[in-house]
Amino acid sequence: MTHWCRICFQHRPNEKFSGKGHRDHICKECSRRPKAERDAIDHEREIHGYYEQRNISKKNLKRLNTLSKLSDPSISALAEAVLVVGQAKPQRRRRLSFLARHHPEVIEKLGAVGLIIPADEYRAMWSMEHDYEWYERNLIVFHRDMDELHLSGNNSIDPGEVGRLLLEYSEMVNSET
Repeated sequence: MTHWCRICFQHRPNEKFSGKGHRDHICKECSRRPKAERDAIDHEREIHGYYEQRNISKKNLKRLNTLSKLSDPSISALAEAVLVVGQAKPQRRRRLSFLARHHPEVIEKLGAVGLIIPADEYRAMWSMEHDYEWYERNLIVFHRDMDELHLSGNNSIDPGEVGRLLLEYSEMVNSET
C-alpha cells in the first residue's frame, strides 16, 4: 500500500516514510528539504484552495491576512491578491466577470501573481490566426497517448506519467508556435 506525499504530490511506498512522515504525509526525501521550502509549498496550496473554493469566508479572510504578512514575497503577494478578491467578491459564481467589470485592478493583480492569464496574453494565445488544424491534430495525438496509457493493462494511471505526457505536449506546442 502506498502513501501520498503532500509536498511532492507523489504516491510512494511505506518504506519512503518515517513515523512522523506517515502522520504528516511527508516522505523522507521531502522531509530533507528546508522547512521554509516545505512551508511555502503548503501555504501556496492553501491560498489556491481559498481562491478555488465556493465561498471565501470571514475566517478565510483572517487567515489570508495573516499569510499576506509572511516574509516570503511570492506567498504574501499571492495571499494579498486572494484577500482582495475575497473582500470584493467572496462567492465564486461569476467572480471573474464581476471583478473585470467593477475591479479591473484586481484582475491585473491576479494576472501578476499567476492566478489567471492576463487578457492580452490570453488573446495572443488563442487569436483567430491560430492554426486550428494544427491544434486539432496535436490534441488528437495527446488523447491517443492518454488512451494508450489508460489501456496499458493496469487499472490506475500513474500521475507522473500523465505529467510527463502533459509536459511533452506543452513542449510540442511551444516549439511549433
